[in-house]
Amino acid sequence: MIARMRVIEELQSNRPAIVHLLDELANIIPQGMYIEKLEQKGNKITIEGTAQSNARVSAFMRALEDSPWLSKPSLDVINTKSSGIKKSRTFKLQVKQEASVNTGDKK
Repeated sequence: MIARMRVIEELQSNRPAIVHLLDELANIIPQGMYIEKLEQKGNKITIEGTAQSNARVSAFMRALEDSPWLSKPSLDVINTKSSGIKKSRTFKLQVKQEASVNTGDKK
């Protein structure tokens, strides 16, 4: 019974984490960059999307590193995609969600 109560308490304390995560991503993503897929397994988050340049991906990764909610961004893949004159970059990166998200607001 106590184990079940702990699980319920943990779930309740983690409930606001997704709100903080999505809010943080919306605030730090640079213009000209689009998230197409977001997947979370435990505290690891995989982000896939497109960007107008490699510089935008770099800026996004720096912003992830500076975030109090996220850390250790790691770029897995970046490819150039061409459609006529326009070129864009598709990317896939991983970032770790900080435990502080689960223990209360740091902001």
